[in-house]
Amino acid sequence: MIIHTTKFKTHIISLRFKEPIKKAHLGYRALLPQLMASQSPLYNSRTKLSEALEDLYGATLTSSTNRQGLMSVVYFNIHFISPKFSNEPLLDKVLTLLHDVVYGHKDLPKAEFETEKRIAIEHIMAQKNNKTNYAVSRLFEIMFENDDYALKVQGDIEDIKQVSYQRLNTYYKKEFLNNSLDIVLSGEFSEADKQLINHYFKQQKGDVIMIDYNDKQHAYQEVIETDDIAQAKLNIGYLLPIRFKDDQFYEASIFNIILGAGVHSRLFLNVREKHSLCYYIRSQYDPFKGFIFVYSGVDKQRVDLALKVIDEQVKDLQENLITDDELLFSKQSYINAIKENEDSQVRQMDSFYQQTLLDLDPIDVMIEKINAVTKEQVRNVAKQLKKDTLYILAPEV
Repeated sequence: MIIHTTKFKTHIISLRFKEPIKKAHLGYRALLPQLMASQSPLYNSRTKLSEALEDLYGATLTSSTNRQGLMSVVYFNIHFISPKFSNEPLLDKVLTLLHDVVYGHKDLPKAEFETEKRIAIEHIMAQKNNKTNYAVSRLFEIMFENDDYALKVQGDIEDIKQVSYQRLNTYYKKEFLNNSLDIVLSGEFSEADKQLINHYFKQQKGDVIMIDYNDKQHAYQEVIETDDIAQAKLNIGYLLPIRFKDDQFYEASIFNIILGAGVHSRLFLNVREKHSLCYYIRSQYDPFKGFIFVYSGVDKQRVDLALKVIDEQVKDLQENLITDDELLFSKQSYINAIKENEDSQVRQMDSFYQQTLLDLDPIDVMIEKINAVTKEQVRNVAKQLKKDTLYILAPEV
């Protein structure tokens, strides 16, 4: 996959190893990218690897594990200046370094293993201390109990603790390196450049399903837990069985913007601005699974009123047509977000990758379909919304 662009003075080469999300592999894939990128056979310490990147005119190497629907993707991105600004074989040197980091390990760096485990556990603990993130995570765990969609690709503390060096090393050699691999390029790459890249790396095709078409059985539930916090975390999960490529995808995306994904949204204007019931409130749409969730921070004495106003806004969207301004502002917001992706090389690459994997519409067709959405279509989407799970993290009494 390649984005031919002259807009940026830099190139990006991205290796993306993907496999279905599996509980047994969470710890492995949480640790692998950082451990592999901590050092390599040619650059056998963090310092030497950093110095090698600095010698490549300040190139940067990033690695992480992320989620794409039902898919776990381990990324290795190397970002470097366009070789046309250099008089040396820069691309060859970049590819040598990246290949060594990914494929050069006869065995993973054992000296760094315990350090990376500790860092991973500290990161998970830090996420749990961020009560907004923690509350959203708990909403998913409750809403999708016994469903792989509740699994976190970064794993939990126990997932990390149970990983041994030997098991991780075996997984790296026997399974990870045989993952389906996508190579994504952004920049001014010539045919000779592509041939050189193909010499170092080979794409590995594999069928990996991203979109989850298994509809959750609707059974409304409420869960309230307490913690040492000052404000309540109010989180609501709604089922909305519309996915990527479905006929109503664009209508669902606009409905979400109107509901709570912008400063002109119903929830922001009514729950936060008009009634001053919360410190923040936002909705987010997941078209991989088909649901919307609302997350907010509410004064502990006003949770019931906040719930009442949220329910009123959802009901109004289901029963009445939105205004012309709401539709116009939401379309503009959606289109601006798409265009803004083109101004960032990384966001452009990630957007292109998703479009390619899912065979989504090109940008001009997206904008055309967004502009064609009507108020009646938005209301028809709203009518499909079902409140499924209410999770409140409340202050201790």
